[in-house]
Amino acid sequence: KIELERKFEHFQYEIEKANRTMKEADKKNERLRNEIQELKLVDDSVHQQLKDLYAERDELRKNFEKSETLCNTYRTKIAQMNAKYQQLQLRFQTIQHNNNNSNNTNNIANNNNNN
Repeated sequence: KIELERKFEHFQYEIEKANRTMKEADKKNERLRNEIQELKLVDDSVHQQLKDLYAERDELRKNFEKSETLCNTYRTKIAQMNAKYQQLQLRFQTIQHNNNNSNNTNNIANNNNNN
């Protein structure tokens, strides 16, 4: 009978020990669940920030492409205006040259008439 009581006490001790271990494990599991929940919140936040950054990057890229297109348009217009300016300069020089020739001819004619 004493041997049976000793086995029973030992069995009770093992059960209490197992219960304590289970309670500790439950506490650890609860802490881990909380940590996982916090990490999920952080993950969601980071994911949203990444989405926002990608959207901002896409917007910046689109604006850059618009600016680049606009710059190319202005470069083309400036090149056209420079070409037109050079044409006008040549016309002006031609008119000036013709005018000088005309004046020289008139001066010669006037000199001949005066002589």
